[in-house]
Amino acid sequence: MVDHLLSFIVFLPLLGAVFVILAPKKIASGPKTAFTVSLGIAVVTFLLSCFLVSQFDRNQSSLQFVEKQGWINSLSISYFLGVDGISIFFIPLTTLIFLLSIISSHFFAEKLKGSKGYYALILFLESCILGVFSAQDMFLFFMFWTASLLPGYFLVGIWGGKNKESASTAFFTYQLFGCALFLFALLAIYYLREPHQFDLVALSGGKFSEIKFNFYDRELKLDNLIFLILFVGLAVRIPVIPFHGWFTKFITETPPALTAVMSTVFLKTGCYALIRLNYSLFPDSVNKFAELICVVGVINIIYGALCAINQNDIRKLVAYGSLSHMGFILLGIGTLNIMSFQGALVSLVSQTFYISLLFFLIGVIGNRTNEFLIFDQDGKGNFGSLVMRAPVLSGFFVIAIFSAIGFPGLGAFVSQILILLGAFPVHLTLTILGLVGVLITAGFFLGLYKNIFWGNQGKYSEMVTDIRMGENFFLVPLVLLCLLIGVYPSPMLKISQATVQSFLHAIVGETNDHS
Repeated sequence: MVDHLLSFIVFLPLLGAVFVILAPKKIASGPKTAFTVSLGIAVVTFLLSCFLVSQFDRNQSSLQFVEKQGWINSLSISYFLGVDGISIFFIPLTTLIFLLSIISSHFFAEKLKGSKGYYALILFLESCILGVFSAQDMFLFFMFWTASLLPGYFLVGIWGGKNKESASTAFFTYQLFGCALFLFALLAIYYLREPHQFDLVALSGGKFSEIKFNFYDRELKLDNLIFLILFVGLAVRIPVIPFHGWFTKFITETPPALTAVMSTVFLKTGCYALIRLNYSLFPDSVNKFAELICVVGVINIIYGALCAINQNDIRKLVAYGSLSHMGFILLGIGTLNIMSFQGALVSLVSQTFYISLLFFLIGVIGNRTNEFLIFDQDGKGNFGSLVMRAPVLSGFFVIAIFSAIGFPGLGAFVSQILILLGAFPVHLTLTILGLVGVLITAGFFLGLYKNIFWGNQGKYSEMVTDIRMGENFFLVPLVLLCLLIGVYPSPMLKISQATVQSFLHAIVGETNDHS
């Protein structure tokens, strides 16, 4: 089983989805049975992913748990899976968030219409995202990448909010545009490389740097053009300004139990693809455009933070906050030193914890009140004075908020410190702007907490009760993980260090070990 452990993890949710859909009514009828089957599949997948991490050799920088077989030999396409010190974190991270999302679905919407389809689509989406984090063949990578659009589209289009049709359409249109650019880059890479192949390991290391073309009597390097096309294609999913138009609208219409998935691990596939594809395949272009990536990251930080200030919808405010924090990840990977790069990896994980926790807590409030606006049309608070009415909910919100603003010992603190310390000697101005973004982020998140939990009682305050026993199953794990990664990130740093050193050495030729 260990020889095919990665395949078991990737495809077990898909098999579960098929079973949920095709099982006879006597075996799987009603929402409770569909939930139970999905929960069982999610638990087993999560335990297998934990076992995968326990068997990972942190001293190796190469791929581990490799599975490679010929698939479409005429096109040199192979079934090629593997993980290294960068991708290993995203496997248990994905399985955990999907597990918690399935649990929360039971509490947020116990009487889902067509629940078999709902839970089947969640499991299908889990398989697609796990496939993205595991695939080492570019064609296989693209298949998982594109397939993940379908469950996201239907989950929101069927079970979303009142504007679900327009939100899901915008989501699919934007993502399809990104996929088209991705496909163009994939075909260019395939046909420009001799022999033609999709093997990411064989293609990595600057195999395209010598290919040039003439444009109006000017000689240009083709790898730079492909790098930019692929970057824009991936930027739609990250999302990078100005390709973020789908994101906030989509998040506000997403079912509460799924916002954690769509705002965290789904977006993380974009950042991961940027590292796995652009950075591995075009090291010369990375050196050329690294500063541009940092600038784009800082634009995300400032723009997302400024937009969040004026939001009345809690979901939009947190969505723009998430958009701002994605900018720190771009700043970290664009700085090209070990400290910032590892800080970006830690941020990818820690952000998943506190953003998921925030959206789950917002889902709890929305489930009680069916209201997500902070103020009504007259400017009066809809909530307020919840500290005494819901002390546990208030405490969990404090942990989530202070994790998001980078308070010492919580969530984003370690990752932001590593990113900013690594960037400071290289990009002083951008680092200062990043710090300004941190201050703005602290302001609007603290304002959010004040308006919901302090002040005068609003018209929905009495409807908000404290955390129920069952809701602790999807909230407490994230609270504990926000605390853990804030005070003890060293296991993650140690596991990734060998791979990051080797990875950056291939790009810049030498690495400065600040970690």
